[in-house]
Amino acid sequence: MLTRGLVVLGLVLGVHSAVAQYPAETPAMRAFRLRRECYREGLNEPLAVRGSLQSCNELGMMYFLGRGVAQSDSLAAQAYRRACDGGNAEGCGSLGLMYGHGLGVPQNDSLAAQLDRRACDGGFYTSCIPLGTYYEEGRGVAQSDSLAAQAYRRACDSAVYLGCLRVGVMYLEGRGVPASDTLAAQSFRLACDHREPSGTGPLQDSCEYLDVMQNNRARIRELQRLCERPQEWACRILRTVANRRRAPQ
Repeated sequence: MLTRGLVVLGLVLGVHSAVAQYPAETPAMRAFRLRRECYREGLNEPLAVRGSLQSCNELGMMYFLGRGVAQSDSLAAQAYRRACDGGNAEGCGSLGLMYGHGLGVPQNDSLAAQLDRRACDGGFYTSCIPLGTYYEEGRGVAQSDSLAAQAYRRACDSAVYLGCLRVGVMYLEGRGVPASDTLAAQSFRLACDHREPSGTGPLQDSCEYLDVMQNNRARIRELQRLCERPQEWACRILRTVANRRRAPQ
C-alpha cells in the first residue's frame, strides 16, 4: 500500500537504531527491552533524563512494522505519543505521520500539522517537510506559501534535502519567496548532489530541473518524450521552468 510505504519511509528516516548496542538481541528480545524502558514507572528521574523517550520511538517503529511483536498501529501511536508527551521531537513527528494518514488514530490533518510543527521547531527537521506540505496545500492549517517555503528552507538548511527540492520549485515559481533562478539552482544543486546513486527517488527531480534550467537539450528532448507518453512528472518540470523563464526578471 503506497500510503503505508510513505509512512514507513518517514519513520525510518527518523529512527535511530540501537542494534549496535545490543548485537545479540532478537527482535522479540529487543521489543521486550524497549517496552520496559518506555513504560517503566515509579522511578525518581524524569522520563527524559532516563533516556527512555527514544526507546518509545523505537518501540513504536517495531509495533508499526510488526517486528518482534504483533503488528499494531494503535500501539505504535501510543508509544509515539508517550515520547512526544515527554518532549521528544521525533516522537511528535512520528505521531504526526500517524495522524496524517489515519493509522492507529483517527485521520486529522489539523492535529498532524500541530505535531509536525512541534517536531520541526524541536529540531526533528524531517517533519518540516510534511509541515510545509500542509501549509502549501492548506490542509489542517490556513494556506500559506510563505510558511510552506519557510518550513522547506528550514529542512534544506538542516540537511533534509527534499526540502531543497521543494523550496527550489517555490523560488522558480515565486511562491512564498521572491522569484530567483539563482536561489532555485542553488537549492536544486544541493538536492541533486545528495540523490540516490541509482538515480531514482524524489531528489532525482532536482537534477532534472537543473538540466532544463541549464538548457541541456538532450535531456530536455528526453523529458519531452516522457511528457508525451504522458509522464506527468516530466511535464511538470518542463512547465514549471518554462513558466518561470517567461516571468519578468
